[in-house]
Amino acid sequence: MTTKTSAAAVTKNLPAKTIRIGYIAATIWRNTVTSGDTDKAFYTVTFTRSFRDGQGEWADTTSFNHNDLPVLTLLSQEAELFIRNATQG
Repeated sequence: MTTKTSAAAVTKNLPAKTIRIGYIAATIWRNTVTSGDTDKAFYTVTFTRSFRDGQGEWADTTSFNHNDLPVLTLLSQEAELFIRNATQG
């Protein structure tokens, strides 16, 4: 048995923005919650580091080493600025 899903029924949540410094990225996600008749936006941020695995393929991890911390600080500040600007209306 085959199930068909229309393109309109599938909603993919794309990032609001991705900020990258070297191999490390901050991905900002816009989400909404409905309360009564109003929708309220909120944002979350994920941090990843890209690397090549044993087979030479690109992969991502959410584990960072000490040398990554200054870059994470900068990305965190940039993400906060983007979210602040996006939520001020």
